[in-house]
Amino acid sequence: MSSKMMRVNMITDVVTYARHEPHHCLTPGLFKSYKRGDRKKLKQYAKYEISPDGKQYVEFKCFDPLGVDDMRVLQGVVALSGPNGVVLEPSPVDKETNQLRMKLVTEEEAINENGRLLSSSLADLCKLIGLSGGGESNRLILASLERLHNVSVKLVTEENGRLCTRISRILSYSYSEVTKDYSEGRVKLAINPIIARSVVGDKRYIKINLAEVRALKTDAAVLIHQRLCGWIDIGKERSVSMEKLFEYVWHDTTDISQNGVKYRRKTIRKAVDELRSIGWCINEKRSRNGVTFTVVRKDNGKTVDVKDFMQSGGLELLSQVH
Repeated sequence: MSSKMMRVNMITDVVTYARHEPHHCLTPGLFKSYKRGDRKKLKQYAKYEISPDGKQYVEFKCFDPLGVDDMRVLQGVVALSGPNGVVLEPSPVDKETNQLRMKLVTEEEAINENGRLLSSSLADLCKLIGLSGGGESNRLILASLERLHNVSVKLVTEENGRLCTRISRILSYSYSEVTKDYSEGRVKLAINPIIARSVVGDKRYIKINLAEVRALKTDAAVLIHQRLCGWIDIGKERSVSMEKLFEYVWHDTTDISQNGVKYRRKTIRKAVDELRSIGWCINEKRSRNGVTFTVVRKDNGKTVDVKDFMQSGGLELLSQVH
């Protein structure tokens, strides 16, 4: 087996889950399925009110709309930032690292909070999120990183009896060693302090099994998978309506024609079948009130804990991987 083949196989063995930040996963309408050319015509803004009075909220201002491809790239970056990442301090001494920190454009509380810093080959990132690799895949990843960088996040939450505001870009990046045909290259990435708190376990996080995501084929299945991962803990069971799954995939559920409803139901059932194929237990129940799915989320893979990984020689292993 070639060294390149060993590297890409090892990365998926080492990095199994993303410890994702809930608001970046669950905000309705942040990630959508787009047809070719839609991004040039559309803008995107997503906001979710955390508290009933609207004082606590998260909002995302996007220069370009974020698609399912961007969602998968962010999952991969967040996953890598656990075992392969280091603390990104507010004022790094290293010039390149300092530039990445400045490009996060942190404001308010986030200014003095740690982010997360990592370096990865484009080949490893491709493998982790299920792309074939090579020039075209690497171009897609770099374009996605640029879209993610252009998103401004504002999170307002109550902490210790007062409202705290954190503002930052989702991530920043630089790339090097990229060949003319984009067949090879490396990226250095900085992740915002909001996500970083979940990655290291200081705040609530969502476990997303990357092997499951790689096995999914449709945008609808990937969108539903991330939302359900954020809503159902491993080993738990919850029920969700067909209409709620409509919202997960399309967000806007108003003014749908009868044929449109039929198409959406067909798409949802296909996505549900995909989730069943990766080990999720989903039962459909029909009643006068409509269609409801009972979902049991099973543990379909090993979890690599960040702290345990480091203590067991993880850095040495990753130095061989990368």
